[in-house]
Amino acid sequence: MLSRGYSRKFTIGLLAAGGTLGILFPPSLPLMLYGAMTGESLGALFMGTLVPGLILTAMFCLYVAVVAGRDKNVKREPKATIREIGTATKRAVGGLITILVIMGGIYSGIFTPAESGGIAAVYSILLCCVVYRTLSLKGLKESALESARINSMIMFIVIGANVTGQVVLMSQIPNQLLGLIKGAEVPSWVVVGLINIFLIILGGPLEALTILVITLPILYPLVTGLGFSGLWFAVIMMINMELALISPPEGLNLFIMQDLTKATAGEVSRGVAPYLVIIALFLILISLFPGLTTWLPGLFVQ
Repeated sequence: MLSRGYSRKFTIGLLAAGGTLGILFPPSLPLMLYGAMTGESLGALFMGTLVPGLILTAMFCLYVAVVAGRDKNVKREPKATIREIGTATKRAVGGLITILVIMGGIYSGIFTPAESGGIAAVYSILLCCVVYRTLSLKGLKESALESARINSMIMFIVIGANVTGQVVLMSQIPNQLLGLIKGAEVPSWVVVGLINIFLIILGGPLEALTILVITLPILYPLVTGLGFSGLWFAVIMMINMELALISPPEGLNLFIMQDLTKATAGEVSRGVAPYLVIIALFLILISLFPGLTTWLPGLFVQ
């Protein structure tokens, strides 16, 4: 991007903010953790985040198109020919089928999210070992060991989160808090607004998964007790996790970009500032229109 004339600040901001979009699309680790802690259907969660994820992606694309379109230093590449598009598509079709297997299998109900991951993994191994021949036996062994290490870490997180949730439920903290709010006759929308502000503040010093594990055992019973959808609140939580990933001073993506680009903390923070505004506006949009989250799952889950 730098070689094509994009500014350093713009490039750093786009890469840091673009890296947060994966939270809203399968297979999202925070979303799977949300489902494990709350009992919400993982398939419904994946469907519920799809439309909001596409909307936020479109907002990012619109911002990039407007800003880059006005920058005279950006070099315009010639449009690809039909032949070039066909060649690129032919090379990419194997990987695209992986996405089709995961998304199509889950949304059609042919198999569960866990099963789709296993099937996609087997397909990917065959694709890389037999068709593309880019993965050797040694590489396959190393990949299997790394997968086992990552999965072990995830399982310990889930176990710890469930234990935390049980302790919180046994202490009756959510019920007491819900009773206090109902007794004070605080409007539900005010409570949701305060929760968002609370999560945004936590996003500065804390990492996304940490926030999820600490707050969800209390916030989920509170929000659902007020009559809100657990699917809708999942998207609210994921959007706040996106903000946490790029919120100064402790956003994980900010540290990654500093390490990769050798940029200063101030330079990275200035780069992500426009995307913080975009995500905040998107959070308001989803808060005001819950149907953007619940519409798609409602078509498939009766």
